[in-house]
Amino acid sequence: MSGARDPRTGLQRRYTMEEILELHGGKAKIQPLNYDALAMLRNPLYVKFAQELKDRSSEMNRGILAKQTEDAAVRQLASDNDLPHDQLREVLQRAPVEEDDPYKK
Repeated sequence: MSGARDPRTGLQRRYTMEEILELHGGKAKIQPLNYDALAMLRNPLYVKFAQELKDRSSEMNRGILAKQTEDAAVRQLASDNDLPHDQLREVLQRAPVEEDDPYKK
């Protein structure tokens, strides 16, 4: 059984924080927080602020996506009809918008 491998090979010891501080002789470089971070995060004002930030962010992302989708559609239309993209964009911007047009809302 000389070919049998020791199952402990490759295992490493896990040190505790006290042992690490003792080995390196000193205080931890990262100091503990002097306030209860979880209490702050659960504060209703922070929760409300986080929700408003999330809503504003998703609204901006929807606007960016809509603009990119519109630009891609205009480019595809220009490509399909062999028209210059910038001229087609200018024509579409000058076109009157109908009130009941579901695509312009």
